[in-house]
Amino acid sequence: MDGVWEGEGFGRAAGHAAIRELFAGFRRNVKFSHHLVMNPRLEVQDDVARGVWQFLGAFAFREPREARWIALRYTDDCARVDGEWKLQHLRAELRMRARPGEDWTVPR
Repeated sequence: MDGVWEGEGFGRAAGHAAIRELFAGFRRNVKFSHHLVMNPRLEVQDDVARGVWQFLGAFAFREPREARWIALRYTDDCARVDGEWKLQHLRAELRMRARPGEDWTVPR
């Protein structure tokens, strides 16, 4: 089973190799990051599950050279395959992006 990772404004990749390549690009451009993932809501029915998480991250980017706060909502769809839970589809919905000190209450 190949998973899908997609993030609004960050890209989309399907399958192990494509997801690794997407994250290699993140590593090249992100100098520092600190992820806080919280408020999980999990729904499990038989061999399928959905998780919804809130994300707040501090980032320092190389190009353009800047710092940003980013808030996302993760929605993860999973399936149990041969007794192991596998990620099928992760969606990251952008909720807020702002530079430190910038007014983040205005629409993005």
